[in-house]
Amino acid sequence: MLEATLTGGVHALQNNNMVSLAGGNKEIFNEWKELIQDAIGEVVVLCGDIGAGAIAKVVSNMLAFTNMVAASECMMIAKKAGLDLENFLMPSEFLLVIHLHGKLLCHIFLIKNMKRGSQWT
Repeated sequence: MLEATLTGGVHALQNNNMVSLAGGNKEIFNEWKELIQDAIGEVVVLCGDIGAGAIAKVVSNMLAFTNMVAASECMMIAKKAGLDLENFLMPSEFLLVIHLHGKLLCHIFLIKNMKRGSQWT
């Protein structure tokens, strides 16, 4: 038996480039790995026994969302300090330790959510 969670988001899905985090028996995984790669994307990782793929997915999501929250907090500090976020984000995109399927998505997330209901904007 195998389990295989997916990560990568809509952009990866549209480009057949999802990441599969699997759990289960190593021999069974090796038998099915190529088929999973053809269907999902090249990166297919056996994380451990059944359940390990789901745990890896949860941990991956927690890291991504923690980074998004940290980046949003940093942008709020920058805004509160009087920085123009539109100009600040362009050179800062190389400094942000966050990768959300390309730099543009990171900009969209930060600006959209800061304008939506932030007390700082």
